[in-house]
Amino acid sequence: MDFEQKVTHFREEMEYLGICQYAAAPLLYRVLWFLGIAEPPPFFANRWRSLSIHATCYSLMLAFILLTLHIFVALNLSTSVNLFVIVLMFNLVYSFYMASNYQYQSRMLELPSWELYLSEKHKINSANIS
Repeated sequence: MDFEQKVTHFREEMEYLGICQYAAAPLLYRVLWFLGIAEPPPFFANRWRSLSIHATCYSLMLAFILLTLHIFVALNLSTSVNLFVIVLMFNLVYSFYMASNYQYQSRMLELPSWELYLSEKHKINSANIS
């Protein structure tokens, strides 16, 4: 089973369990998948990996927005830098919260690792739950 099929099956399974499709496959991960980066859904990533992905992507997006504001709105450079640092600290706290939340939900759902997801062992355990 290839990566896209596993992701599709995971999204369908999460929808069946009542988890919102945007929580199971956030927009950030959908963009990564669209770009051809085979990153497993955040439910399967450990806390630090998820934290680094969220923090890096949101920081790059924030830097782009602030650079655009600096160029077109003529914000003072020190104002842009101060705003970037403040929002970056909030971003790190938020990213840590999201990573911890995904790890907690993964434990509550008793999900296996991404490599074992949809393997024979996982299918047997899923059949016992149903």
